[in-house]
Amino acid sequence: MTTGYNLGKIASNSEAFTTLETLGLRSCYDSEMDLAPPKRTSFATGGVLNLSNLGSPMPVICGGIDEHLHETRECYRLDKTGQETAVASLKSTRIGAASVSIRNGTVLWVTGGTSHHTDIVQDTTEWLAVNPIDNMSLTTSEGVKLPMDLKFHCLVMLSDNLAILYGGSNYYNILQGQSWTIDVNSNVSWQEAASMSTPRAGHICGVIGNQEQLIVVATGGERLNYEITDDVELLCLDIVDQEYLDVNGKEWESGPRLPIGLAYAASATTSDRAILFVAGGLVDLVDSLVSASIFLFHCHNGLTSMCEWRRQCIELGNGGRYYSLAFTLPPPMTNDKIQSRALSIAAIEADHCNLDSLNMSTSLCGPESPGICHGANNNMDCNYDNGDCCLPNVNCRLCLEEECNCHITGQSHCKIP
Repeated sequence: MTTGYNLGKIASNSEAFTTLETLGLRSCYDSEMDLAPPKRTSFATGGVLNLSNLGSPMPVICGGIDEHLHETRECYRLDKTGQETAVASLKSTRIGAASVSIRNGTVLWVTGGTSHHTDIVQDTTEWLAVNPIDNMSLTTSEGVKLPMDLKFHCLVMLSDNLAILYGGSNYYNILQGQSWTIDVNSNVSWQEAASMSTPRAGHICGVIGNQEQLIVVATGGERLNYEITDDVELLCLDIVDQEYLDVNGKEWESGPRLPIGLAYAASATTSDRAILFVAGGLVDLVDSLVSASIFLFHCHNGLTSMCEWRRQCIELGNGGRYYSLAFTLPPPMTNDKIQSRALSIAAIEADHCNLDSLNMSTSLCGPESPGICHGANNNMDCNYDNGDCCLPNVNCRLCLEEECNCHITGQSHCKIP
């Protein structure tokens, strides 16, 4: 994870997580990698590109707002050294844009976004292609237009050539529920697909699945009246063959709700598309309450009736972050010291977590939120969140059901909305 807001300012560090594969869905993560962001930004967009002269795929981050609160068009690459390396400049200012890596990781497709200075919401897109001359810089050209002006939308790849666009908001801040697909190789036109039941922006998105079926995930996000939702919608697509996905006639259906409502969180899918990870985000837009939790979403055997969320054992540092980015990184990007320690750390963390509990309550103490019941801290090892969960009419946005119960009375003292 990199970029984003943290403790009222733009985050100055990146966090990376390694896992012990044999622990499967019940794995724990190490967050001590010493990666620095290529640029201190928020509201940025990006993806992973094959910059071959650097030896491995590298995350590229574009646009957003810099540490001086100025809009930026610059694109930077991330590496283990923390050195800032500019690789391109966007043609347009883009805050809240969405991007995907296409054409075997040689092109970053940047779409939509807005400018705080002009309030213009873009329907334009840009191709940032790896320069074949040096294989390190990027060349910029105009891409196919979006079906409408959009910001804080989702764009994910379903296959090597098919992308799906869904949700977001427009110039008038009207939330959208429509979805469209496009063949990124032909760029002929957008094809309208089924609409989500809940129009939303700043939502969490990703694609998981297996060789027979893909599941497009839309969850959380901002709804009307600055409300953050925890509902989940899933679009199930059958894989007819390696080149064709059956999108026609498919409808979004409800899935298991997020453990807490989240908006503007970061998400990434494992390379095998088995698990969607979600980290950070806002739990309250009015009070700017930030989540430090990490969740994973998985559907057993690709069945939507067997999907579940699991809270992980460790949390983001410094109280969490939002408007951030997450990438799945190849092994060469990881820090050697952390690679050597990942096995022992994961095993130690596992001893401290009730990994089989469906509500994933944990004895690892997370950041304190005075006056708010924090489920991860509501246990003996964490001094029962300093008694916050026993306060009358306490805010329980950071806990799950029985995690919220006061340890003295055994009852929930949560404020009823």
